[in-house]
Amino acid sequence: MTLAPQPVRLWLLSRSQKEDEYLCPMKRYLKYHYHGYGITRRAQSIPLATGRDLHEGLAPIMQHVVDTDQLPSDELVREGIATALANYDHAVEARGFRNLGADESVELIAAEQRALVEGLIWIYVLDVLPWWHEQFRTLHVEQEFPVVLGCTCGLGDSIGSLSDHDVRDCTGIGWQTRPDAIGQKRSAGTYAYLEFKTSGSLGEWWGAQWEDKIQFLAGVLGAEAMLGAPIDESWVVGLSKGRREGLWNPETGKKDGDAIQQSVLCYGYYRPAKPPLLPEAWFPRYNYIGEDHKRHRVTKDCLRLAIWHADFEREPEMSPIEYWVKWIGRAERSKEVAWAGPFYRNHEMLAQFLLELNASEAQWQDAIGVIDDHLLAHPPEDPTSLALIARYIQRTWSCNRFGRKYACEFRPVCFKQVGWEDPLATNQFIPRVPHHADELAQARAYGELPDEALMDDQEEGEE
Repeated sequence: MTLAPQPVRLWLLSRSQKEDEYLCPMKRYLKYHYHGYGITRRAQSIPLATGRDLHEGLAPIMQHVVDTDQLPSDELVREGIATALANYDHAVEARGFRNLGADESVELIAAEQRALVEGLIWIYVLDVLPWWHEQFRTLHVEQEFPVVLGCTCGLGDSIGSLSDHDVRDCTGIGWQTRPDAIGQKRSAGTYAYLEFKTSGSLGEWWGAQWEDKIQFLAGVLGAEAMLGAPIDESWVVGLSKGRREGLWNPETGKKDGDAIQQSVLCYGYYRPAKPPLLPEAWFPRYNYIGEDHKRHRVTKDCLRLAIWHADFEREPEMSPIEYWVKWIGRAERSKEVAWAGPFYRNHEMLAQFLLELNASEAQWQDAIGVIDDHLLAHPPEDPTSLALIARYIQRTWSCNRFGRKYACEFRPVCFKQVGWEDPLATNQFIPRVPHHADELAQARAYGELPDEALMDDQEEGEE
């Protein structure tokens, strides 16, 4: 494998790169810099629902709020959901799983994830958006707000567009941000930043992590440059996907039964009718609060059933998932939502972050330049290449930080498994397709843009 000489260009950077760097510098190098714009693992399994799926469904819904300053109708929400589900189905089909034949587990996983995407969008619309809309007028949704930091061309930080700096051969940092929503407080005229995340768990740790997460606070820098005013508060909303794990097996005392998506949005408990005494009934959870406001547990004759197959008496335009999410009520839905904020602007923290950012990224620029020049003449497996990379890029060896099931995608490269010298030749890895518009445009301008169709074949991640 050989690399083409790299021209002088603006150094584009996103929050995801910094977060991966803090986990392991080698992960950042392989994912964002190796072979031009990085490589990523080819998808090995049917895609699970991610925040990106929800963004695709919520974008037109939120844009309606921007355009009209009105909450969306159910019909508009259904249209947004249809868009999200169509995109999810496209990703599944692009990976070829539809051509594997009658594989019930594949179809089950896809059905679960579709239910999850639809259910979470409804929860956001029913319980999160009304609060946000009451407090703030939504100004921008999913808009790119790039800003230049550490300017080297003389134009100055946070002044002008990326192209203004690029034509002057600026090698500063193009900090790429894409906030979920920017709003203006109705009562005070100040600005706020809203971001939502999906997570398998929303424990106490989830909210605490955001208080000192400077990458989250730095996500407003581009929007502030555009607004010409500070963004005073930031909020994060967490939506629970639940975990996909085995059912409880009373014989072994472990969750080693068939794996399902453990979410109230996918499965409920159904008690068949027992005429003439008991009508059929549905319950949202194994342990639930009854109409008497007391705790109850479902009886042994209850069956755990998929909501998307449920035969509810509902309006024709309503799907089973929509009916279910509305029927379980706000109290049950609130268990799937976590709020973190408001986080107010910490000037000292932000100043220190910018100081360290400019210093660390200057080191990264030097390192990538030296490594790329060396790899033009030497293969990656050459001892001189290995020594040079080790000099500039260190590993943390936190390969199983989140458990073996979620091992780092670059483990085969770091442990020198078969084909590690050229990961792209193994068919396990593909070139990374940038998610941010400016990085994508830069890759296209320099002739380094891989096939965008590969986007559907990348392992799922959240930007």
